[in-house]
Amino acid sequence: MGVPDKNIVMLARSHPKTLLLSPKKFNKVFCKVRTMGLDPCKTQFVIAILALTSMSRSTWEKKLDAYRRWGLSREEILAAFAKSPWFMTLSEEKVVAVMDLFVNKLGWESSFIAKNPTLVSYSLEKRLTPRASVLQFLVSQGLIEKSFRSTTFFIASENKFLQQFINQRAESTQILKLYQEKLNLSR
Repeated sequence: MGVPDKNIVMLARSHPKTLLLSPKKFNKVFCKVRTMGLDPCKTQFVIAILALTSMSRSTWEKKLDAYRRWGLSREEILAAFAKSPWFMTLSEEKVVAVMDLFVNKLGWESSFIAKNPTLVSYSLEKRLTPRASVLQFLVSQGLIEKSFRSTTFFIASENKFLQQFINQRAESTQILKLYQEKLNLSR
């Protein structure tokens, strides 16, 4: 198969039911993941198997459609899946909410999200929306260019985010207050 033992052990420990699939079905999923261009030696390969075995074909198609509605091509979606297989395990509601935030509220291209698929895995309430509010404020004050696109803004740890994007600014008190208000709304 070409899958390292450590990845098989990870699969057996975390999702043993996957190994109980019929050999025919498991082989079909294995081949599908391989044709998507994922490397069997990488952990992402096993995660892709888990993702595909966790949903029916019709659910997979619905999720493809959810991303297509935001202008992503099948190729972009599959490339995002190859980078981060959990990209396709989100509910359609979460996909719509996250894409709405980035595309409609922030004005980012949907292709940016497809190229950085881990963004969709973060909590909308606890991370994405509060940080998007800070970004919108920074842009409105001319402190960051409207064309600013950075995954770091959203994926940085809380301490790094505060240090890099809030604390170093003269307006830090106002920005921090806005950020904390948005965080408190999520609780």
